[in-house]
Amino acid sequence: TDNGAAEELAKRFDMKYVCVTRGSKGAGLWDADSQTWVEHPGFTLPGDGAVDTVGAGDAFLARLLQGLLEEEDPLDVLREANALGAFVATQSGATPEHDHKAIASILNTVV
Repeated sequence: TDNGAAEELAKRFDMKYVCVTRGSKGAGLWDADSQTWVEHPGFTLPGDGAVDTVGAGDAFLARLLQGLLEEEDPLDVLREANALGAFVATQSGATPEHDHKAIASILNTVV
C-alpha cells in the first residue's frame, strides 16, 4: 500500500514527510512525527478537464512545501496543493496567472 511504502521510506531515510502523488487521483502524505497517513482523492476538473499538465506538479509541490514548513494542518495542505495543481492543469502553460476565484471554485468541489 502507498502508506506502508511511505512509512518504510521515512524510516529508512530518516524523513519527516513522504508524499505519494497520483496525478488526477490526488495524493497521500505520511507524517513520521505523528505516525499518520492522510489522503486527498484529488478534484474533478471543471469544463473540459486538463488542458496542459505542465507545471501542475510543481504548483502542487510548492503549496505542499509552504504548508508543511509553516506547520499547517497536513490534510488542509494536501487538499489545497491538489486544488492548485488541478487549477494549473486547466490552464495553458506552466505558469498561468493566479486566479483566486477559479482555485476557490475547485476547492468548493465535492469529492
